[in-house]
Amino acid sequence: MRTLIQLRSDIKKTVTHFSQFYRRYRLQVKNLQSVRYRICSTIEAYQQTNKVQLVITDKPGDQLPPLFLKEIKTSTNLISGMHPIDVNSINDLYYIEQDHIVELKIRDTILVATDQRGRTSSYDIRQSFNPHLLPSKRLAYMIGYMQAEKYLQDHYRSKIKFKVVKDNVSSLYVEDIKTGQLTMKSPMDILFSKAYQQYSQEDIARIGYICGQMSKVRS
Repeated sequence: MRTLIQLRSDIKKTVTHFSQFYRRYRLQVKNLQSVRYRICSTIEAYQQTNKVQLVITDKPGDQLPPLFLKEIKTSTNLISGMHPIDVNSINDLYYIEQDHIVELKIRDTILVATDQRGRTSSYDIRQSFNPHLLPSKRLAYMIGYMQAEKYLQDHYRSKIKFKVVKDNVSSLYVEDIKTGQLTMKSPMDILFSKAYQQYSQEDIARIGYICGQMSKVRS
């Protein structure tokens, strides 16, 4: 039988856990509410124009004119008013345009990258990668694409907990199916972790497609 002291200890732990969870939730809500600009372009729209369109969150329906990446990156007002995941999308597109990798070839599970000097390097997607430590954004997105293809071919079966409800360039709006809560994630958050197991095959296919398109972006 549990003693009174143990019961008090358990109650204290439960209250502390809930308090920490609530603080994290409030911080997330505050961060989302402080965002003034969000990307409303798709990766397909960007490929056609090389421009990104932003929507003004506190003025429903209002959009800024399509802007080149450099115009957004050099505007402190815009960058400071965007969600970190959207800023990440802008940075990824910007650095992909200047990427030193000029050619990517897939050979089964091996990805061969060729740089501007003709030097090649190989990557086996069966290994684990940290996308932030890879030498090229284009390379990271192509590995993400290959990971998505591999997951689909393996016909994984698991309980689906999340679904992608909207994607703007490489900013993903993800809904928790159980709670209905929306969060923003990047393809890297999902494809370079075990999180992919909690998404449908359709979502993984779409995320993989986005990675493939991002890896092909040219200036």
